[in-house]
Amino acid sequence: MSLYLFNRSRYYGAIFLLIVGMMAGGFFYALRVVFPLVNPHKSARFICQEITSRMQPGDKVAFYGDFEPGPYSFYTGIVPIPVLEKEEALSDFLRSQERVFCLTKLRDLLKFQLAEGAPEFRLIARRGEEIVILF
Repeated sequence: MSLYLFNRSRYYGAIFLLIVGMMAGGFFYALRVVFPLVNPHKSARFICQEITSRMQPGDKVAFYGDFEPGPYSFYTGIVPIPVLEKEEALSDFLRSQERVFCLTKLRDLLKFQLAEGAPEFRLIARRGEEIVILF
């Protein structure tokens, strides 16, 4: 309503300030209200804490599927974390001599379990769609 009235009376400076104020208010509302509500559900911090609490020197970590490794590298301190795109690469990774952790999504894990010759693994953590498997 204010925007309409300012436009009718040709107060263009006030229109600009009103729009900037609305954007700033929306930004601070998102920063103080929306992001803290979403953080427990979408943050990589919690699953990374689970991984790092169980890791020992010499253990390896990888992703399987469509992950953006940035947040996970930040919270684990491991740079770079390899991303495995094919089932064969995941099978080879899980069959390695070292103890390995693999972060994947539930739908990718279910598809991998159905594949023939898939190695045995153990599920150690799940947070939403993200799960960590250990071999």
